[in-house]
Amino acid sequence: MLRKVFALFCLVLFLLPFSACGNKTETLETALPRENVTSAKVLFRSLEDTPSCTFEKGSPELTSLLNALYSCQPAERALEGYSPELRSTHRVVLSSAAGSLTLYYDEQEKLYSFATYANRQKDDPIMTYKLFAATLTNEMNAYRAMASVPFLPIEEPPLEIDAALRADIAMDELKKEGTLIDFQHFNYNHADEKPLYSVMTYRDRVAGLENGYLLFVAAWGQKPTGGYIIDISSIEENDSYYVVHVWHDTPVEGADVSEQETQPISAALVDARNMKNPKIIVFVSEQDEILGLYRIDREFLNELPADMPQLATPDPYEGDTQDE
Repeated sequence: MLRKVFALFCLVLFLLPFSACGNKTETLETALPRENVTSAKVLFRSLEDTPSCTFEKGSPELTSLLNALYSCQPAERALEGYSPELRSTHRVVLSSAAGSLTLYYDEQEKLYSFATYANRQKDDPIMTYKLFAATLTNEMNAYRAMASVPFLPIEEPPLEIDAALRADIAMDELKKEGTLIDFQHFNYNHADEKPLYSVMTYRDRVAGLENGYLLFVAAWGQKPTGGYIIDISSIEENDSYYVVHVWHDTPVEGADVSEQETQPISAALVDARNMKNPKIIVFVSEQDEILGLYRIDREFLNELPADMPQLATPDPYEGDTQDE
């Protein structure tokens, strides 16, 4: 009798862990304890070639992201036929000393998920996804913006754009047809040996530049003679960028030009209210070479005056022609 009781007791002890595991809820904390996370990488639209941003342990950005992720509760029901890998708008890779865990975030459904294996058979593991109700839109949009907006240090000469920075600009998107933005030519002096492709506001203390307007400047730098011409031919907005088309012309051999050094420049004045979308401004040459990148200061746009001053009639400038 004692042997039977002892055998029954042992069987209960053996089965107890399995019953506990069956009732245990799979959470992000059980899959990867928060304290083990050493860094996180956020990618937009889960594509391999999209920009990404990485946050290291101890940074406020990583703390904010983990607060949002680990506070989410499991979703009440799984969506039928739902594939996070296909539907996700963001992918977050949490790294630890032992490895990494990929999370998928769906901005439309407000869900994030990670993969688990429902069946650990050797030949045919079945992957399932644990879905969580998320409130991560603001956080993800912020990280998406940080990941997708190239950063150009102010002190870096505009023509010396880093190769990786250039690669962040999608040339197929850059060449898409857009809507023309009205502008007027503006007299601006830039007596500098180095080229300049940039955007200025009244904060740059440009004489005659009123608050509420943007000044697009394309300066070719110092040239040995006259006859060098640069012109902002058009400014347009497409789905992804503001594109500033810059045209250059050099003197033909034997042309009668000034022997003095020149600094060819073209400047265009634009009503800032026509450029309030948060897009990168890309200066491109006639050969589709990226000359410069610029992002309009959001604070400047938020403080535009209610009554915009009228544009003055521009003075003639070197790039004007009768056709214009």
